[in-house]
Amino acid sequence: MFTRVYIKSYEIGLVFRNGEFQDILEAGSYWVANFSFNTEVMVLDRNTVWFQFTELDQVAKAGVLNGMVEFLDLNDNQRALVWRDERFKGILKPGLHGLWKEPGVLKYEIVDIRDGRFVSEDLDVILKVIGLQASLRVETVPDGSVGVIQRAGREPEVIEAGRYAFWRDAGPYTIRNLDLRETVQDVTGQEILTADKVTVRLNTSVSAKISDPVLAVTRTADVWQSLYRDIQLALRAVVGTRDLNSLLSDKVAVVTELAEMVRASAEGTGVTVLD
Repeated sequence: MFTRVYIKSYEIGLVFRNGEFQDILEAGSYWVANFSFNTEVMVLDRNTVWFQFTELDQVAKAGVLNGMVEFLDLNDNQRALVWRDERFKGILKPGLHGLWKEPGVLKYEIVDIRDGRFVSEDLDVILKVIGLQASLRVETVPDGSVGVIQRAGREPEVIEAGRYAFWRDAGPYTIRNLDLRETVQDVTGQEILTADKVTVRLNTSVSAKISDPVLAVTRTADVWQSLYRDIQLALRAVVGTRDLNSLLSDKVAVVTELAEMVRASAEGTGVTVLD
């Protein structure tokens, strides 16, 4: 028996016999022989951009659609960004994919995800299209801050304020946001024994800012907690070596020595003491 098949201008027909690809049918009207009921015609819409078919590998190997379909075979470290008529359509994951070349203008970009970061001038548009797709993770570094990216086996990377995207499948990473503005650290109610065994109660105020973000995240878990501890230790070292009279009579020398000690220890953690 024969089966009548109509193929529209934006469609294409794929003929399979006993599950094996046989032929293509372009726009038009056809009578297809199917005497043994072993012939099937799959009609596909080319307006969808994606050439989606269960026997994709068969069609790709046959090569008869190479003029109509762009076949992309992506490895585990590759992703493909796809545009049609200057409109972003989506991200392709590893595997074999087919893209209709026509109608419209097809454009794609194959990227390597091993760098971790996803960089594109069209980031805002891409995020609107894919939404919270599993492919990307979005991080925001607020104004006045920088972010420090840390990945195993790589040097830390400093990024400026803004929005960034990272490939989820590229391996684990951490990003810490650091405020670069001046911060005041108050250390209050410190009870310390002088050299002549008199207990004094001291308050100290230190203004500082982060000057080396990489040191700030690699030398200590909490840079401001570290500064707080350094101030406490410096107070004990400066006050504990003086008797009460010298402490009260030479406050300038006390403050100068204290500042020198705190500055020296803070620099090792990427912090500059201002006052």
